[in-house]
Amino acid sequence: MRYKSNLIFFLSIFFALVLLMSSTHQENKWQGTIEKEDGIRVIKNPVEPLYGEITFELEEDLSIGNEDDDNFLFYRIRDITVDDLGNIYVKDQAYGIEIFDKQGNPIKGFKIEKSFPDFQLDEDGNIIGIFRTFSESSQTNSVCKANSDGKIYETYAEFPYNMFRQKRSGGSILSVTTGWEKDLFISKINNQTFVYGYPEEYELSVIDESGQLLCKIKKDEPRRKFPADRRNRLKKYNLGEFQPFFYLIFTDSEGRIYVQTNKTWAEDEVKEKEVDIFSKNGYYLYKTSLPKHTYVIKMGYLYALIIDEDEGMELVKRFKIKNWDQIKKGVFE
Repeated sequence: MRYKSNLIFFLSIFFALVLLMSSTHQENKWQGTIEKEDGIRVIKNPVEPLYGEITFELEEDLSIGNEDDDNFLFYRIRDITVDDLGNIYVKDQAYGIEIFDKQGNPIKGFKIEKSFPDFQLDEDGNIIGIFRTFSESSQTNSVCKANSDGKIYETYAEFPYNMFRQKRSGGSILSVTTGWEKDLFISKINNQTFVYGYPEEYELSVIDESGQLLCKIKKDEPRRKFPADRRNRLKKYNLGEFQPFFYLIFTDSEGRIYVQTNKTWAEDEVKEKEVDIFSKNGYYLYKTSLPKHTYVIKMGYLYALIIDEDEGMELVKRFKIKNWDQIKKGVFE
């Protein structure tokens, strides 16, 4: 009888563990689909992430641009990029790209021929970036390839850029950006692979360094209309009825893709980015919040622009991600 009781007890524990493992597996089952459209692989993700929400545990590690720092003081930073050696590239409003080593010491600076609002470097030092073209009748954003001087020699894709422009008497042009324009963004998955997106749809395109389309990543996200009061204020800017699906794309050194889904530019009350995280293969893994002006996540570190309103200074700061190794890279990792 005692043996039978023990057997029943252990069998109960065994089946409970089986049910628990089965339940856990079901909770982490990806609910999307993979299809082919015009011969291109398309990963279609559900609205909810596979692994739910995650919090990045941050610890400040480096600050560049302090008032007592004789090396450099920044003026209106426009982009931050980090290479595989940990060198930090800071692009300011004047298109002077300043380079710092991983200790924050200045190495050199150079000025490029064109203005690239968003750019990455390939393995040969070429710029893969976004270039804007304006005329009296239209504006476009293009995914382009340029040499290190900024001279463009290939264009991979073009999209309309609906920034408000108005010709004034005398021939001058009034240009106004609201931050709600549908912009074009690009980031680097690795030295041979890049991802770009235009937020008319929740769709990302993955290309190689020659511009060949490798796959598309989509998310089943509902469209969001502009609130009525904001729509009335923005009416003259011809922004349309719906908000952009996203406002920035960037990647980390593991190839994960981060898509910012809320507007933070010129929004003082907004303190953090709301971000969707995808694996390098296009699976929607996490939802998270990050510092408002995060630009780069690489090798366990987060790089952000921090604005000191009291001192009127812009600082580039590096934070160590203490739970970096706990962030999954893919499905059922």
